[in-house]
This record gives sequence, structure tokens and C-alpha cells, in this order.
Amino acid sequence: MENLILHWIILLVWIALDPLLEPWVSRLTDSKLIHYFWILEKENPSLWQRRRYRRSHQVRWVWMIALVWTSSVQFDLLFMGLILLMYLSPWIHLKSEVKRQSDLIRYQFPIYLRQLQILLQNNTVIKAIECSIPQAPLYLRTELKLLHQRLLSQPGRLSSYTAFMSRLELSEIQRAMKWLYRFENTGQQDASRQFNRMIASTSKWLRQERQYAKQKQLMISQWLGMIPLIGVTLVFLSAMMSVLMTMFERR
Repeated sequence: MENLILHWIILLVWIALDPLLEPWVSRLTDSKLIHYFWILEKENPSLWQRRRYRRSHQVRWVWMIALVWTSSVQFDLLFMGLILLMYLSPWIHLKSEVKRQSDLIRYQFPIYLRQLQILLQNNTVIKAIECSIPQAPLYLRTELKLLHQRLLSQPGRLSSYTAFMSRLELSEIQRAMKWLYRFENTGQQDASRQFNRMIASTSKWLRQERQYAKQKQLMISQWLGMIPLIGVTLVFLSAMMSVLMTMFERR
């Protein structure tokens, strides 16, 4: 009985301290969370943090009720692990979403860049970006509109270009923006040279991303192909164990 009361006191104190613990725990991942929400174009990361904390910690009420029937160290560790799993699973899911989005951007941005290079043959960088916005992928349009506004107000500044999708921290995008800056702000002869370099680099980037996508699909296919082999191996092992058990029983 004393053990039950002690558990209840600890859990009730823990619940009472939630207003203090929740902001402190959320602060541990706050900077990364804002960065991830920007990539996924989601809003209100603080609300997501609060809901994540509260949903995972609702298990404590089940824990308190279950203590009436059983109480042990293993039982406590089980519920602690369950709370931790429920708290971390939304974060893991969010990181997987960010990785998928980053991979998508790495694959589709060089395709967009090739379209932009076609427009650059007869237009300035600012006009080419303006014309490319309606045909651009949805996740690029907001950033392209901001880029276009920056170039209209401050066309000669390198930061107007490099601020484009800077939070993704993709060196390929930053390099492409610097090429566009040089193309717009250098002489005609040097601009043609920069344009040819940009085309060559974009072709290489696009080829690499396509190879990476094919390798990824091939790896998934290989693992799926291993499933029947694993099943046959398990059946073979179980049959061998059955034969061995029969032999030992006869002896």
C-alpha cells in the first residue's frame, strides 16, 4: 500500500509540474523544429510541441490506474519507455517528412533550373524568374516570389540571391544562385561563360540525382526480393529442427 501511495504522489507531482517541464523540454528541440516547419511550410511549431507533450504524457493516468493491480520496477520501466516512445515518434515522423521533402527538392530543383536556363537565353534573370514562377513546383513558388521581390528592390546585391531557400543549407542551390548573380552582373562575354558553366553543372547535378533515385529504388527492390529468401530459410530451419527433434526422440 505504501508503494502504491508513493507512486501516486510522484506521478501527481509530475503532472503538477507540467507547466514548468513542458517549455523546458520543448526548448531542447526548438531551433530544429522551427527549421523543419519552415521546410515543410507548416505553421505554429509551439502548438505542435504542446500537443506532442500532452498526448505522450496522458499515459500517466493509465499508469496510475494500473498500479492498483501490479507494481514493479519492470512495470515502471515499461510505462516510462512507452511515454518516451510516444513523445519521440512524432519527432521521428517529422524528420522523415523533412528528409523526403529535401530529397524532392534536390531532385526537382535542377529540373527547374534547366527551365530557367531556357528562359535566360532571351530574358534577364529578373524577367526569367518572373516568367518561371507559374510553371515552378508548388514548394518553390513562395520562395521564388520573395526572390523576385528582392531582386526588384535590390538587384545588385549578392545576398538577394543567396537568401533563396538558404535555410535548406544545400550548397548546390547556393552555387546556382551565385551563378545567376554573376550572369546578371557581369559583362556579356563573361556572362556567356558563366551560362555555359551553369548548364554543365546543372546537367551533372541532375544526372547525379537521377542516379541516386535509381539506386534508392534498386535498394528497396533488393530488400523486397530478400523477403521470400528469408521466408524459405526460416521454413528450412524449422524443418531441420523438426527432423533433429524426431531423431533425438527415437534415441
